[in-house]
Amino acid sequence: MKKKIYFLAALLASVSIAGTVLAYASMKGTDDENVNRFAERDEIIIKSFDVDLSGYTCLNPPDTAYFDENLHLARTQTNIQPGDTVPVTYLSEDGSKAYIFKRDACAINFMYEFTRGEDDWILISSDEKQGMYMPSEDPTESIKLRNSTEREQEVPSGWEY
Repeated sequence: MKKKIYFLAALLASVSIAGTVLAYASMKGTDDENVNRFAERDEIIIKSFDVDLSGYTCLNPPDTAYFDENLHLARTQTNIQPGDTVPVTYLSEDGSKAYIFKRDACAINFMYEFTRGEDDWILISSDEKQGMYMPSEDPTESIKLRNSTEREQEVPSGWEY
């Protein structure tokens, strides 16, 4: 009897794991598709602040220039929380100013402006704007949307957290 229970438990576990892996693999986009989705999302976040980034270069890990410029020290000042997007960093051509953009789990976009100090980056201003969110009335629909292309919509008036 014990052997049958162990066998059934092992069979159930292996089927569950295999099913999860197959389901994830079938829904996952290619690396290029994912990079494009992230780039589109980042552009939406940046455009919400109407900042002119001509003359700025996008630098993020694992770019060696990101670490050479000590931009990781600026990123630590952006209060990254679980659910936030990966912050996007822009550095001016002369290396004296930097912007960092991110979105939190509540679809609030953040912009941080830094100037280079002697040994560190100094936060000189920050701004936040309500971004777009993906509505879902059904929890199962939310799970399906997690692996689909983001759909941006304006926040309805009167909508509160």
